[in-house]
Amino acid sequence: MSSKIDRIFRSIEENAGNDIYETIKGNCGEMDIKRIMSELERTCEEEQVARIMQSCGRQCIPKSYLSRAIVIYKESADIEDFLSRLNTTRIGGGQLRLRDEKIIGIYDRCYCGLVNKVKGLSPLYCYCSAGWYEQLFSSVFNKPVEVEKIATIPDGADHCEFEINYQ
Repeated sequence: MSSKIDRIFRSIEENAGNDIYETIKGNCGEMDIKRIMSELERTCEEEQVARIMQSCGRQCIPKSYLSRAIVIYKESADIEDFLSRLNTTRIGGGQLRLRDEKIIGIYDRCYCGLVNKVKGLSPLYCYCSAGWYEQLFSSVFNKPVEVEKIATIPDGADHCEFEINYQ
């Protein structure tokens, strides 16, 4: 089983409880992510699926990215300089910008190796990216941030967009 699938199952158990974990694991085994997401949606409320996937995203970001982003932040003149430097390194997708005092993160495609070729994936999977951004920016700013999923490719948009409230 891949480590990403392991993280998803761990997150299900931590956020939805052992009964739901056992049900989904029993029904899906080591099946593909599309089937796991379908089973999650059948078994859990949308808010719970979002929490599960955000937890996965927080676990997924490499520690080296966090360390590098913190150094970049400390070396930056201001938030715009910081985002520009992150874009240069491609940490966060390479399309970070400020809008209305919030950070906007845009992906023009899915970067997750687990799902980037999966057709018809649930848009709820994209809460994983929200968790990824949450972990990145809460680590950099050393305080909680809120991330909102604005648009996703599985929802029919031509890009994925997340709004990060860091203030």
